[in-house]
Amino acid sequence: MCSSVVVMVIVSVALVFQSDVAQSINIKPLTTLSRKPVTYRVGNIDGWDKSHSLGVWPNDKTFYVGDKLFFQYDYLEHNVYMVNEKGYNSCKINKGSRLWTSGNDVITLGKKGWHYFICDYPGNCENGMKIKVNVL
Repeated sequence: MCSSVVVMVIVSVALVFQSDVAQSINIKPLTTLSRKPVTYRVGNIDGWDKSHSLGVWPNDKTFYVGDKLFFQYDYLEHNVYMVNEKGYNSCKINKGSRLWTSGNDVITLGKKGWHYFICDYPGNCENGMKIKVNVL
């Protein structure tokens, strides 16, 4: 008969081995595998607009790779730039920034980490028309 200590050691070794094997062959957790990508309308009903505080919009959401952001706005008054953190903080377009201008833009969050979006029409970003989202 095995003692409880031996059983605990065997189970611990099995869990460590299973975890290492799963990582080495890049198996994703079940929660990621079973979840379908979600499309989020930026700004909810108001859309991508300077009339409300967009900065808090992402706070109650969890974003994953493959999710999409739907930016709906008046293309004569706004646009969407994906910038880096420095561009986000300074409200300046920087090298490598991407631009969308249709007024109905869907942007796929293709990698983990922080993603930054601003409008560069005069005064818009400075008045809060920007968001940052952390993708898991």
